[in-house]
Amino acid sequence: MNTYNNENSNFKKVMQCFLYSITFLLAVAFPIIGKAILTNPKEIAYENSIVALFHNNSPHFLYSISHVIAIIFSTKCCILILVLLALASLYIHKNYKITIVQLLISLLPMIYVFAVKFAVHRNRPNIGISVQLPPDPSFPSGHTAAAVAICTMIMLIVYLKKPTFLQSGLFISGFVVIIVAISRLIVAAHFPTDVLTSAIIYPLLATTIFYMFQKRGLYESIKINKINGSDILNKVENTEIENTSEK
Repeated sequence: MNTYNNENSNFKKVMQCFLYSITFLLAVAFPIIGKAILTNPKEIAYENSIVALFHNNSPHFLYSISHVIAIIFSTKCCILILVLLALASLYIHKNYKITIVQLLISLLPMIYVFAVKFAVHRNRPNIGISVQLPPDPSFPSGHTAAAVAICTMIMLIVYLKKPTFLQSGLFISGFVVIIVAISRLIVAAHFPTDVLTSAIIYPLLATTIFYMFQKRGLYESIKINKINGSDILNKVENTEIENTSEK
């Protein structure tokens, strides 16, 4: 058993080191890629054609839904949702330190996203028609990042309260992020590389920060003690023996 635990611990450390390395490399690479795209007219034209394909061929109801999604995952709504989730976390866990750590894990990657956004300063897509676009730079996608931030906060609450729902929650979160990313293409607000960058780097940064907090004992999961039938039977027998000896 000890050998198994040691092997499992070593494997976890290796995987975490791999995660840290990949996250660092991509965090350095994405701004460079963003700058390189700015000087590549063929890439810009190709991505504009993809955006035009989504925008021009989407049914009207999808266009309307995409606008609703844009409002829900805007900066103001994202902050409001995170505040509500923080209050829910505080109510559930009764521990403000846990809530603060959850907010830090969820929001710290946003600093990177906005730093890259204004460092690269990529213009919004131009598909040849008049489309109302946000004034801030395009790369990476802030709405996609906001979706990941909200999903991260929810998953951190689930991680402590209902760990058994974690896998299904991650699947739903991934689906939500994909929907938000596609909606940004439908309204012609982002290039494919904008949404892909946020969808890739934000979860990696959030997971890295999570493990860093956990490594320092600032965020631990609740251990679930499994009780089987034999355990209950042994407890009953021990109680009966103790009562008999007392008599």
